[in-house]
Amino acid sequence: MYDLAWRQDQDGTFNLLFGQGNQPLLSTQVSWLDDADPTLGEVENGDYTDLQYVGFAQLPAPAQGNARHLTVSTLRKRGPEITKAQVATIRRLMAARESAVAAGYIRPGRSAPVIGKPMSFGGRH
Repeated sequence: MYDLAWRQDQDGTFNLLFGQGNQPLLSTQVSWLDDADPTLGEVENGDYTDLQYVGFAQLPAPAQGNARHLTVSTLRKRGPEITKAQVATIRRLMAARESAVAAGYIRPGRSAPVIGKPMSFGGRH
């Protein structure tokens, strides 16, 4: 199961696209790897269970006078910017994954995103 955390700006609070209890599931039942000619259209149609289209953002164009003119060279000079909140979120997600591995919910090395509070799986706590 997975979710997508998003926010409006670098200082905003993260929101979950699907939310607790509504997350889609991934499986290997119908893998895109088994398709000799996979297409983006098939992903968007939900044809695969291990590669799923999550969503898109439609952003308005900036006002004529407010556009920030960033070029590749400008970005290379400044480098990427990451906020303290982003670092905290990454650390929280990594700690939650480590806890899930330690509790035996997932095996080490397996892809299993853990977002938010650890969830109860069956009778195991």
